[in-house]
Amino acid sequence: AGDGDAPKPKKKKKKKPKPGSANKPKPGDHEEDVSAEVESSQVVKATPVPVVFNGFEATFAAGCVSGSEEFAVPLPDPPPEPAPEPTPEPAADGEPPTADQKPGSKPPAPAPPPGPTHEYLTLHEFFTRAGVNSPSEDLLTEWKTHVCYGGTDAPPETPIGGWLQRRGATWGKASVGYQLEILNPDAARSIKSSEKMEKQGGTSWRVGEVVSYVVATGEHEVSFLDGSEFRCHLFLQTMRWLPTKYEPFGTVPDPPPDDGGMMMASPPLPVGCGGMRGALLPGGKRGEELVRYAAPRDPSTPGVMAEFTVPATEFERLGGKGTAKKWRQSLRLVAVGSYKLDQTMGKWLRTLGNLTGDASVGRHLEIFWPGDGAFYGGTVASYKTETGEHEVYYDDGGKETLQLSMQTVRWGPTPQPGARERMLKLAAEETERAKNEKGKKKSGGG
Repeated sequence: AGDGDAPKPKKKKKKKPKPGSANKPKPGDHEEDVSAEVESSQVVKATPVPVVFNGFEATFAAGCVSGSEEFAVPLPDPPPEPAPEPTPEPAADGEPPTADQKPGSKPPAPAPPPGPTHEYLTLHEFFTRAGVNSPSEDLLTEWKTHVCYGGTDAPPETPIGGWLQRRGATWGKASVGYQLEILNPDAARSIKSSEKMEKQGGTSWRVGEVVSYVVATGEHEVSFLDGSEFRCHLFLQTMRWLPTKYEPFGTVPDPPPDDGGMMMASPPLPVGCGGMRGALLPGGKRGEELVRYAAPRDPSTPGVMAEFTVPATEFERLGGKGTAKKWRQSLRLVAVGSYKLDQTMGKWLRTLGNLTGDASVGRHLEIFWPGDGAFYGGTVASYKTETGEHEVYYDDGGKETLQLSMQTVRWGPTPQPGARERMLKLAAEETERAKNEKGKKKSGGG
């Protein structure tokens, strides 16, 4: 047969992805990505403050602290890479390779990764580089009066000490008493994960609290969870504010007793998404889940912290995952102790939902509505295993799907024999009725 008669190869059918599979977290989704995190609107980046002494210019190194000041100096550009040798043309089929076409020759090696762009000098090294071979003790002690600010927004020869004090005053006492996370200096300078990350439980950020402000110098004292503390100028740190009541919670509570009782709503749950950190608030209804986070009230005053409450889907967008629109998969629980992003909120909420699970169908309860300041009675009609949610039919005829772990609930005793079956039957009838009404609307029936 001619070419025109040859059978055409069958096209392979593309497998349709399972519903929701595109939004499932992939391996490494919760791993730290410093370069992405620092671009978050919640993160305040270290301010590059220029200095000059004897005509030698540098900037304060990101993350430097009082008593261990370091200065960044740009490294010269590396020499250009030699031009690659021209690749010889491959030999035609059946012809032996030429002298330029050695059998088994390896392709050219890939270009090496870019090296460091700055070197970091101690205070002593800074003065030595500026031409002072043996800096005196007086110079090292009183350096803030000898080194000048190198920017153009202050008069020439402005002592850096006075400039730092005035800049620190813009943060001032308003910052005291708030929690924050400060990026380790090596991570702040390289925009890569810190070498100390593993020792800190898998994160390059240190959690602490601003405990005092020194008016004379513009510095703040920060106390960390590991018991250490240091004094610094906060504007030289890469940091993010944390909201109040930001306390990781990983304890699974006990289920309600058989004879009933009060179950308080879960406390605000610290969550993270990308570079954002916040707290998922209790009491939210389905589709109305809220997250509270902290950030500068205005970019011009990064030391004045404010708290914002947004829908969980908006928090997801701020964290760079807005296209997923699956906040239960995008938001992750902050782990106790390490403050590392841990399991997805979807998994955690399923864990909490399973405390009462399917066994609670037919059980009477009362749910507290904070807006009304009152409890409303109802009965659990069904349990959604995939989300950890329960559907509740209220005594007044309404119904609602809820994460009961996020509500304050007054549970009645375990259901009497037959109560579960009656509720399952009622829920099935209700679902069928709603389905029929939806079909009538689509078909235009009366």
